[in-house]
Amino acid sequence: MFQYRSTSGIRTVNDFEYEKSIADVNRKLSGIETFILFTEPEHTHISSSIVRELLRYGKDISPFVPKETNLY
Repeated sequence: MFQYRSTSGIRTVNDFEYEKSIADVNRKLSGIETFILFTEPEHTHISSSIVRELLRYGKDISPFVPKETNLY
């Protein structure tokens, strides 16, 4: 049997922890398995530390900052 429950996707650790708790209860009570899909990057945030690290290694950060950002 297949049951479908849609959410907006896993965006943060808090989302993951909440959904994992629900999945654990569903598995224990009814044997339902849960598949978790992560949100597309454009629908979440990225920390400035990661952006700085990308810059340090000469990577393009334009996908991770607002278009109006002066990169240089």
